Amino acid sequence: MSASAELRGALPGTWRLATYVVEDLQGAVIDRPFGERPLGLLVYTAGGHMSVHAMADGRRRCETPRPVECATDVKLAAYDSYFGYAGTWRLDGDVVTHHVETSCFPDWTGAELRRTVRVEDDVLVLRGVGHHPARPRIPVLTWRRDPRS
Repeated sequence: MSASAELRGALPGTWRLATYVVEDLQGAVIDRPFGERPLGLLVYTAGGHMSVHAMADGRRRCETPRPVECATDVKLAAYDSYFGYAGTWRLDGDVVTHHVETSCFPDWTGAELRRTVRVEDDVLVLRGVGHHPARPRIPVLTWRRDPRS
């Protein structure tokens, strides 16, 4: 079995976010956008669909019955400490492309987000590809396979 076929077989399932860091071009961690203990779920199906939700731990609650009633400052903080999108995925070598169909960030809807992918045992590492040359911030997300997956 080829390495690509093995990788394609290893991705489907449910993954829990372990770490989310941003690195510079030398690999030094320059940010932890969601803190030391981010929360998140990433689901890949064998049929080619995917969904991801990630957020900071300990976000302030709105304490309202509906999201639209949330205070503006709390709503802004919630938006800044969360991302989520869903769509389909394709693997080319060691690069997975997420074709975004829906997203909490409107600019990602319709976009293709590329990540290098590495799987070892129950650990999945996704590293952003195609960073902006003027602001080389490379997102690196480490996931652990959910034992129920």
